[in-house]
Amino acid sequence: MLSAFKNFVVSFLIASVIFGIGAYFATKTLEKTMNDILIGTDDELNDIIDHKNPPVTQRVTDATTDPSGEHPIDKIPQGDSFNLLMVVTDYQPEVYDDYIPSLEELEQIIAGARTPSPIEPPSTGDPQGDPSVDPEDPAGNEDPTEPVKPEEIHYLTTDYRRVTASTIILVRFDKMTREIVYIPLSSILEVNTPAGSMRLGDTYGYYSKETDPNGFSYLVGKIEFLTGLTVDSYLEFNVTELSTVLSSLGNVTVQLPCSVYNNGSEYVTMLSAFETSLDYHGEIETVFSSGSVRLTPENALPLFILTERFSGDIANKTQVETLLATAYLNKFCSLSVAKMRTILEEWEANENIFTNITPTMITDQKEIIQMYSEGVPVNYVYPYTVNAGTGTVIRFAEPDQNSAINALKSYRQSN
Repeated sequence: MLSAFKNFVVSFLIASVIFGIGAYFATKTLEKTMNDILIGTDDELNDIIDHKNPPVTQRVTDATTDPSGEHPIDKIPQGDSFNLLMVVTDYQPEVYDDYIPSLEELEQIIAGARTPSPIEPPSTGDPQGDPSVDPEDPAGNEDPTEPVKPEEIHYLTTDYRRVTASTIILVRFDKMTREIVYIPLSSILEVNTPAGSMRLGDTYGYYSKETDPNGFSYLVGKIEFLTGLTVDSYLEFNVTELSTVLSSLGNVTVQLPCSVYNNGSEYVTMLSAFETSLDYHGEIETVFSSGSVRLTPENALPLFILTERFSGDIANKTQVETLLATAYLNKFCSLSVAKMRTILEEWEANENIFTNITPTMITDQKEIIQMYSEGVPVNYVYPYTVNAGTGTVIRFAEPDQNSAINALKSYRQSN
């Protein structure tokens, strides 16, 4: 009996050892197999995730030129983000001759205000009957060449025409977001000045001084105040130089959102409202019809000096300004660096074209500039209110400065 029990115990122990060893190796084999399966699955998931979400430093989505989002970039462009201000004024001396004169011109007006005939020395005859004697100065003491005082001539009471900044648009090149942000500003936005409330565009001519003949720096200060953005670069010229500037860039095609009309003295977009105004005299010409328009250096002028007479004109004009900036910047930024430098040298040589953009700056900022064609366009509509009906002539548009500064805040923090 004991011998049988002893044999059972020995057999049980031997079987347990053998089964344990087998189970151990079976478990290790199963663990390795499951681990391989899980690792393989994890790799497949990682591949899927990487494909769906590529690193932002490698790819960028451009809904305009690349809807698929498969537009590779190698690195963040070299250079600094910058804000470019473009201003076109309505100065047309070949059309109007009643602009407010400069100080130099005033001196010429004063000097030439009196053009008397030379007075010969008085005779000994009767002054009343002698034509050579000036009855108001018979002794001949008055100097006929002495200039008259300013208050003695009419220029102080003449209603002179002031130059106005008609087209005003700020464009931001943001290298971090790869956005090209267009910020057109209505020339009739109301701003406060030492002289009282004034239209933004009118500050250009009103604050002209000898140290700043075109009043540009005051306008720049107001634009920075309205947007919270610093103006880094600028290009400013009057419409008489428009053909010169645009000839350097060539023809462009734009899709006009509205038709443009000429009433004989200005270019308007709201025909129905204008026809009911007191200024309508039955004579109007269609300059451009809405839709696709081919612009040349010779025919583009009206679009740069559109009048903002009615509330609808403001929206139309800001859309047109964005289209113009987009079309011509695309032409310029697509050129080679050498060609861009040549154009800038030509503009710098023209005393009526003002810019602080230099050929050296083009070279230093070439990657930011050439980013333009790949950038994501952002059209920002500056907020304003107009307390007038659609067909009512308006004097001012009240800017919502706080909303604008908050909306554009992120661009102040991006380099």
